[in-house]
Parts: sequence; C-alpha cells; structure tokens
Amino acid sequence: MSRFAETGSFPTLIPVNRFYTGIGSSQVPSDIAALFLLIAQHLAAQGMILRTGPSKGTDAAFAAGACEQRQVFLPHSGAGGYKDGSVVIDPNIIKRATAIAVTVHPNWKTYNDFQRKAHTRAVYLVLGSDLISPSAYVLCYTPINNRGQVEGATRTVLALANERRIPVYNLAEFEIRSRFRKRLEELALPGGHT
Repeated sequence: MSRFAETGSFPTLIPVNRFYTGIGSSQVPSDIAALFLLIAQHLAAQGMILRTGPSKGTDAAFAAGACEQRQVFLPHSGAGGYKDGSVVIDPNIIKRATAIAVTVHPNWKTYNDFQRKAHTRAVYLVLGSDLISPSAYVLCYTPINNRGQVEGATRTVLALANERRIPVYNLAEFEIRSRFRKRLEELALPGGHT
C-alpha cells in the first residue's frame, strides 16, 4: 500500500464538500478506465462534482463518466478539445497557487515555465479555482516507480492532498481497486445505499 493510500473503507460518497479529484496516468488499463467511468457516473448521480485535467487515459475516463458534473482545469483554452474547461487567469490566484505548488514540490527550481504551470494547475485540482474549496478525496491511477515515487503533476496533487489530509485512493493498488469494485457492486444491488 502506498503512503498516499487511505487505509479506511470506501469514501463517504456524499460528504459536505461536493468536489472530488479524479486524475492519473494517461496510460491506464482499459478495465480500470471502465471502473473510473462507472465511479464518476455514480458520483455525478449523487451530486458530486469532478475536478480533473484534459489528459487522455485516467482524466478522460473520469470526465466521460461525470458528464456535466465536472470541472476540467486546462493549461490554455481548448486544451484537450474541451470547450467547457476552466482556465484560471486571475494573476492573484495564480500567484497564490504557485506559492502553494512550490511548498510541495522539491524540484521547483529545476523546472521550466511549462512544467511550473502544469504543477501550479495541479493545485486547482485539489483546492479549486478559489483555492479555498478542497476536494473531499482524490481518486487516481498512478503507478509508483521503483524509488517509491509518483512523477509528474499527479505527484503535486498527491503531495498537496497528503499535506491537507485529504484522503487519496490510488486504484493502481489491487486491494484498493478491489474495494471500489466491490462497493459499486453492492450499490447496484436492490436496497444498496450511497
């Protein structure tokens, strides 16, 4: 189990905060992408709002399942073909988000401008475009490398969630993935509860 994985049961599906983050690798196995689509459909039906990015794979699976119940944060208008995506342009919010990203990223000084913008955008995935509306939890598919680390902008999301004590469920881990599948099956049964 990774250090980002929540050890409790399936997350409460209708928390006070109606946002959740769904992100991860662009290379996701088709069965896991299908699982994310089902999870996002279920959460959208419960009034939960997805926060994700414009990438293929995990992001696309979540976005497809969430339909209109989503916020897709883009690096620029039209990225990934999203016409309904959000681009944060307020310079004060960008400055504050950048300051947050710096605190959770150990290699900030080595990154170019594009990489810094990607990691800054990751902050909105956790805290929203106002930086004060944290997600209730993070669902992701992000394999851990041989050094026990997550790479790319997903790393920033998970580090920030960890710092803010937001539960993270990495479905790259078989045990966590199995719990989610089992819970969805239970919810599909007559009398299943959210």
